[in-house]
Amino acid sequence: YFLDDHQDTDYTAVAAIDNRQQGYFHNGQWTEELRLVSPGNQRFRYTAGLFYADVTYARTFTRGPIFSLAAWHATEGSRQEAAYGQFEYDIVSGLTLIAGLRLGEERINYTFQNLPPVIPVYSGHDSNGYATYKVGPQYQLTDHIMLFALRATGHKGETYNLVTGFTPAPPVRPENSSDWEVGAKMQFL
Repeated sequence: YFLDDHQDTDYTAVAAIDNRQQGYFHNGQWTEELRLVSPGNQRFRYTAGLFYADVTYARTFTRGPIFSLAAWHATEGSRQEAAYGQFEYDIVSGLTLIAGLRLGEERINYTFQNLPPVIPVYSGHDSNGYATYKVGPQYQLTDHIMLFALRATGHKGETYNLVTGFTPAPPVRPENSSDWEVGAKMQFL
């Protein structure tokens, strides 16, 4: 993904005042996933896999030359590796136990430099590991009604905020969620 933006930021119709902001934003992403899936017609079923993602961002920004001057270049990267598995076991006809686990590690980094380089380049890196899971039963009451209960956790990785400028700070911390669900899935048509 590549964005090259140019905006008039003096907010006047006067041609002599030509304050602009401009820059580019580039995003690159590469992912790979290896998945092993069992046949779906067995009492015990599984999906197991490995996941890899490498994401990069680059942003150059300038604003001026009349007021609100700014000029900088920033990069940010994220590399994620995970192993996961989900297992389903038919306890009795119609009643299935589902369990899933994901183990992951994420490494992030950034650089930030004002242009021209009047201050040193800021840079940083961090990493975190995580584990998420889900477990619960589901019951196929009829061909069109399935009842379920689920306990699950989630994870959203940390990041550095380089979108609108930069203040040296630690990364925005990761978010973890915990969830209970009880419900029904129905098909009427």
